[in-house]
Amino acid sequence: MGALPQLFAATEPGLAGGSYVGPDGRGGRSGHPVTGRLSAVARDPELGRRLWERSQQLTGVRRGDA
Repeated sequence: MGALPQLFAATEPGLAGGSYVGPDGRGGRSGHPVTGRLSAVARDPELGRRLWERSQQLTGVRRGDA
């Protein structure tokens, strides 16, 4: 059950990029996959930029490294 939201997101035809898919159970902790709305924090571009930069610092991996 834990992988169902990821499988749904990867295989659902017509699912828009940037969509959120998670479990439909209480608190979004378990259940079948459904699309939902991202929180305001998850949509914050400045916070996303800071998270990306910090991830690069911690891992030593930069965009284009592979």
